[in-house]
Amino acid sequence: MIIVEVILVEFCRIPVLGGILSLAVFPGIFLANIVFVMLFFVMFNLTGPALWFGETISGAFRHVVAVARRRPGPVIFLLFSLAALAALIGLFVFAVAAYVLTLMAGYVGLLGSQLLGVITEFMQSLVNPFAVAAMGGAFAYPYHVTLNDHLYPVSALLTVACSVVLVIAIPNNVLMLGLAYLYDVNTKLVDSDDGSVFVDGVMSRVSQVAERTRQAAEQARQAAREASRRAAAKRTETPRPPEQAEPNNGEGSMAHPAFCRGCGASLSPDDKFCGECGRPV
Repeated sequence: MIIVEVILVEFCRIPVLGGILSLAVFPGIFLANIVFVMLFFVMFNLTGPALWFGETISGAFRHVVAVARRRPGPVIFLLFSLAALAALIGLFVFAVAAYVLTLMAGYVGLLGSQLLGVITEFMQSLVNPFAVAAMGGAFAYPYHVTLNDHLYPVSALLTVACSVVLVIAIPNNVLMLGLAYLYDVNTKLVDSDDGSVFVDGVMSRVSQVAERTRQAAEQARQAAREASRRAAAKRTETPRPPEQAEPNNGEGSMAHPAFCRGCGASLSPDDKFCGECGRPV
């Protein structure tokens, strides 16, 4: 599709005629791409549920193509509605998780200033030996890191990770279940044979184009091979030697013939006339 569009755009570069063609080519390419993107959007979102229902890849593809061709508008509307629903659920779960984390930070203190203080003191304990050597003991104070100082940041990070997983997993689960429902409902409203006919027709046309391309390539290959064979034969052909002229007898005439040109009788080198018919030699 992109190759065809590029060729059409190149045609639009022709002086005068290209400008006239662009009046139809550019809007046509735009509308064709809009339709293609919409069909791809529907097919992409329904391919996963099709495979989850245990269908083969070819069967799922035919069902998805039938839905994309016959019900693109309703499916796109439901997809956007489902995405909006998943986003609202995600915001709700995020608000609940943030409230719970704030509540925990109020009475645990690990997610607030205490956690920051533990991390700060821990970093100072790591820097302390270098500070003693560099600044003459300016930060030389004993600090003993306990096991809890190591585990408190880890537990806080695990809690935050759990909240992030919930915020992502719950809306995603709603989205996946909604897609499965959309696929199940819409495949019952369309004829899967329609998708099979469309896919088989496309594959047949692709096969025909591929076969014609293969035949054209084979003909071009044979023509090139024949031209190469002819060129090689022409290079190896032995040139014919030029005809040698008869030696001159010193009197401006040609060499003495061995036979009379009139009657064909034999002649001797000293004959001036033919002894049979009298023709001058």
